[in-house]
Amino acid sequence: MFKYSLYQIAIFFLNVAFATPSPNNMKWPELSSDYNPIADPKAVVISNNARFTVLTPYLIRMEYSSSKQFEDRATTAVLNRETTVPEFTQSISKDGKTLTIEITSSKVTLSYQIGQEFSTDTLSITSKDFDWKYGDVDSKNLLGTIKSLDLLNAISLDCREIEEKNITVHDESLHCQYGLISRSGWSVVDDSDTYVLNPKSGWWDQGQNADEVDLYMFAHGHAYKSAIQDFVEISGKTAMVPRAASGLWWTRWFNLNTQDLENIVEEYKSHALPLDVFVLDMDWHKKNEWGGYTWDPNLFPYPNDSMNNLLKGKYNLVTVANIHDDNGVGNYEAQFNAMAKAMGIDPSSTDNIPFQFCNNETYTMALEDEVLKPVEDSGMDYWWIDWQQGGTQGGCAGLKQNPTIWTNK
Repeated sequence: MFKYSLYQIAIFFLNVAFATPSPNNMKWPELSSDYNPIADPKAVVISNNARFTVLTPYLIRMEYSSSKQFEDRATTAVLNRETTVPEFTQSISKDGKTLTIEITSSKVTLSYQIGQEFSTDTLSITSKDFDWKYGDVDSKNLLGTIKSLDLLNAISLDCREIEEKNITVHDESLHCQYGLISRSGWSVVDDSDTYVLNPKSGWWDQGQNADEVDLYMFAHGHAYKSAIQDFVEISGKTAMVPRAASGLWWTRWFNLNTQDLENIVEEYKSHALPLDVFVLDMDWHKKNEWGGYTWDPNLFPYPNDSMNNLLKGKYNLVTVANIHDDNGVGNYEAQFNAMAKAMGIDPSSTDNIPFQFCNNETYTMALEDEVLKPVEDSGMDYWWIDWQQGGTQGGCAGLKQNPTIWTNK
């Protein structure tokens, strides 16, 4: 079971993604040079079909591959494995016909029966705070998160309870994940079925993790801050949110026009109330479909005046707009012809370019460059990505390869 979803932490608060348009014809951004998914060889111990990487004194990666081809590519969960190699020792002991390798750092000792598949009897880790065996249930975990609260009332974040009740939203599981922090003194991150990223393009690479088992043991005891520090070390630093995001936001699902925007902000000013972020819910765009990328001309005939000149220029507010992807780009969109041209499609040959977010890099870059950028140029700072249509749309495989994480990327 996937104990903790590292990639979910990277999903920005309220699914607001930075609007950072890329120049035309720019390839997908490469993985940051600050991160290297290949560990220092000095940190690695290989024993037949098993590979162990001592990433920090508390953090050990445990892989099993029947082909002995271990995974060195980044995943959506783990970008960096080139950490400062901690001091550790390794030794082999024999008990009858059983050979056991022990790897000991300053904080933990890992024991593995050489040549065996991972099991309760063959793989264990001990420290001053706990004794762990492969497959142990983390009954004291302080819990994590779920994919969505849409259509749900108050709900437990205990994944076992959710699984027993088979709770789903929009025909999809809740992707319940346990947290990194546990009173057990340990937590295990299972990266085995996370999709990998191409090191050159940063796009999905072919297939999933090459390992049958790919686990990260966070053996931090109750040093919870250290656990988070080690998490950041391997998963990548999270950008600080803009200061305004900690301030007061305004939003309402309503057909607002430019005069409404000014009236709302002036009402705040009249009461000496600060306002930092103004959010337009989905009615800002044309109503041909649930989603859309084109200003509704009946509400905002001059969007540059409404956004750049009014909200941003006069009132110095951060601006956000809601988008529901999934409908694709229809011929009613202002940028339909430009989108079709960028994809090498004759605009007269179709009335809709289907949503292809996970399996078509050209579509994704064209959507950013040709469709979203003009809205950003009119004064939109961020997108509120309101994804709720399920995990397999847009060519995604589902579960850990899903539109929620990829639209935010």
